[in-house]
Amino acid sequence: MDKKLLISIILGLVVIAGLLDVKYQGLFYRMLPYRIQKKLAEVFQHEQCYCRCGCSEN
Repeated sequence: MDKKLLISIILGLVVIAGLLDVKYQGLFYRMLPYRIQKKLAEVFQHEQCYCRCGCSEN
């Protein structure tokens, strides 16, 4: 296997793992400052919201 391909695959997996960690509020997410946690929670909380909370009516 080519070194560049292997590094690309590993880097891709790390990026995906980081995004999933933030989405599901894992260890990396908990180490972030509260301000950033709050903003990320707003983004991921209502990304597919079909409730009547009014979040999609901006």
